[in-house]
Amino acid sequence: ISAPTPEDIFRTLAFVKAMPKDTQEKLLELAIPTTVESGDTLQTNYSGEMGFHVVVSGIARLEGKGTSGHRGPGTVIGLVASLLGRSLDRAHAETLVHTYFIKDKDATRFMEECEDMAANLWHLAGMQYTTWAVGNVPPFNSWGQERLARYFKHGFVMQIQESEDAKFSPMTGMISALLIGRASVLGGGPSRTYTGPCLIPATEHDLELSVGSKVFVVD
Repeated sequence: ISAPTPEDIFRTLAFVKAMPKDTQEKLLELAIPTTVESGDTLQTNYSGEMGFHVVVSGIARLEGKGTSGHRGPGTVIGLVASLLGRSLDRAHAETLVHTYFIKDKDATRFMEECEDMAANLWHLAGMQYTTWAVGNVPPFNSWGQERLARYFKHGFVMQIQESEDAKFSPMTGMISALLIGRASVLGGGPSRTYTGPCLIPATEHDLELSVGSKVFVVD
């Protein structure tokens, strides 16, 4: 049995599988093959263009405030910086790493054309940001990488389309990460506004979200 090609691995990602076949091929044509030597950093800037990496071979290690972990073939690095404008952990190549680099402008164009692709990428960004944000918070700081991934996989992205849908009240035990937009606290007391990306404290129970906001919710 022959080993999967880089193109095969690229096509296994959920956001790629969500695209029509012809659109997958167009994205693959625009993706830039990159090679990162062992010990080097995976950059989210390629020839002056920002973007993110899809790892197709080798192992990279994430290091920073959040839970450290490894990223192997079929994983995405730099997506949170791409969609949320927030750089998280640095990624270093532990072995020789090959990736496809996808420019932000290309990803944005395809996301506008394919809602399913956009939904998959936002869900993945929500998972990655929330995993990072709770990395030092009990009980999550004692969980392994696989357990965290399984837990946050069940989260969903809530988008505020109209002002009538803007009221939001986190429930007990719910984790809510504001990915983009603003959340203003309603009611009495000092006014407080949260700006994404950030975790919304579970103690907040009466919020109004700005139109266009996206919240990753795990309950």
